[in-house]
Amino acid sequence: MSAWAVNLLVRERAEDIDRLLDLGERLREAQSALQGDELRTLSRQRTQVVSALARQGRRLAHEAGHPIGEAAEREVAGTLEAALADPDAAEAVRSGRLATALSYSGLGAVDISGAVAAPAPRSSGERERPSGKQPARGGRREATPDRRRAEIEQGRRDLADAEDEARRFEQSEDEARRREEEARSRQEAADERVMRPRDELDRARQAAASAAGELHRASRRRERAERDTATARRRVERARARLDRLRE
Repeated sequence: MSAWAVNLLVRERAEDIDRLLDLGERLREAQSALQGDELRTLSRQRTQVVSALARQGRRLAHEAGHPIGEAAEREVAGTLEAALADPDAAEAVRSGRLATALSYSGLGAVDISGAVAAPAPRSSGERERPSGKQPARGGRREATPDRRRAEIEQGRRDLADAEDEARRFEQSEDEARRREEEARSRQEAADERVMRPRDELDRARQAAASAAGELHRASRRRERAERDTATARRRVERARARLDRLRE
């Protein structure tokens, strides 16, 4: 069912699928060239576009009379991701004849063996139905040309909305990154200003500690000098007294 929904997308949203696969080529080129900024930008676009197309595939399946669930929608998204990652998978999707969903593990090539059905002739005006499923009771309403054109236009609008949203998020991210860098620069400048008085304070504290040590040593020297002076004066007094006695 998910493969059939992808085939519906290829038929009903051919231009959108072409844009998606073109995005895959640009992603692979950016990855090969190690273009980090370009790769991040394209990766964000990929997420938005794949999600939008998977939702469109689910809506198309519902309108075609064969609704698919969330699990199948995820398989549609996985198939589109595989087409983005591998050129052979991209061609398999582009053929519009997928028989099974595709998946990409993140390494190596996508396994597409048996994934593409051989073309089968259909009577004029007959529309493809998923294998093993019968049309809803009472038949399925065929899409009129006007309805088909309206659906295509709606799909184009959905893709454009998704791309606009992706661009807005990219702009918001760039602005947030710019503000972060400005805030970081201001913080570094403020830290530097804070550290300058800290350095001065540390130097002043070291100078004060050194001066205190010198004062302590000078005080000790003064005390010793006072004691030595007092001792010398006492000797002078004793010597003077002896001299006076001798003179008498």
